[in-house]
Amino acid sequence: MGGKVFTFSDIFFAKDDVIARIIKAMPQEEIAMALRRESTEIRKRFYKNLPSLDDSQNLKEEIKVNDAELPERIKAKEKMLAIIAEHPEYKNYRFQSRFLSFEEFTGYLTKKSKPEKPYGFAAEDTPSSSFFGSQNGEQALEEIKKKNKAEEHESFRIPNTKIYLINYSVCPKCGKIYSFKALSHHYLNPKPDPTFKKGKEAQLRQDARMFCTGAGCKIHFLPSLLVVDDIIPKNEVQFLGPMHTLNAIEDYFEALGYAVLTRDVNNLLKSDGVTTRVFRDLDEDARHGFATAVFNPPSTSPPSKILKGIRNDVFLKELESRPTLINNLLQYSVKPEIALNLIQGVNVEKNDAIFGKWR
Repeated sequence: MGGKVFTFSDIFFAKDDVIARIIKAMPQEEIAMALRRESTEIRKRFYKNLPSLDDSQNLKEEIKVNDAELPERIKAKEKMLAIIAEHPEYKNYRFQSRFLSFEEFTGYLTKKSKPEKPYGFAAEDTPSSSFFGSQNGEQALEEIKKKNKAEEHESFRIPNTKIYLINYSVCPKCGKIYSFKALSHHYLNPKPDPTFKKGKEAQLRQDARMFCTGAGCKIHFLPSLLVVDDIIPKNEVQFLGPMHTLNAIEDYFEALGYAVLTRDVNNLLKSDGVTTRVFRDLDEDARHGFATAVFNPPSTSPPSKILKGIRNDVFLKELESRPTLINNLLQYSVKPEIALNLIQGVNVEKNDAIFGKWR
């Protein structure tokens, strides 16, 4: 499992000397916090490595009565993982930290962060669509919300929060407004650009610009994604298509030495003989677009196996320095329960398929 994610449940497979190191380094109360909601099998690994039967019994009793809140339990678990990470045997593993609560996560989303460099291809003079930099931002946002609703693509609400993610896609030159559906169609069928020498597959992954078709306009611009707390816009990041989000996350981890998402072939979920639509928002003419970009099958025949989904192997906390990627990843998680798992940090253990499923 070198280079892979080490989740808390993997403690079950840790060697006895590693468990003994944890027992020596952590107070019994913290060990009990970490094990409070864990399986009997994992607890037994600790019982058998304690110095005496009395110590084992004491830990059992402490686990029964320990009523620590979730943030404290998460901190105790992370302390255990940090101890394991110091062991030479696990030097090639990735150990995650998690957001401690939804309050912490909500605060992270709404806190103004340092602007990131644009993701994907963009020239220096490519303008951006910005709600906070527009005099008519509120009016345009209301029109965008109406368009999205009429096309059955209402704003994505992050579970257990009052946070909505809403595309703000207004041409900075002519003011033409684009819906979520219009953006999605464009990103799977972008205006061909000879800049991308490897063809459409490379452009699908890298070209995050929207092309304005307004009368007399014809410019490229970068749309925005608004973080709205209840009804008040709080923050703004770059809007990315699913392929751009996928590519940017993979690039980020590749620079750290890890292959994640589609670049780890173990994460690809395939289905035989299925012909269907991609993601939640595309028409029949966009079928196979995502599979084509990932697998690059011959153009003369449809792929024999097409992508059903992508098993996730990253935690949001790992992307804390990239709020753009966190927000865009959430909006493409499609199902509320999957978004919830992403936030809670259990998505890796549950093998959630993100970026939608083929249906």
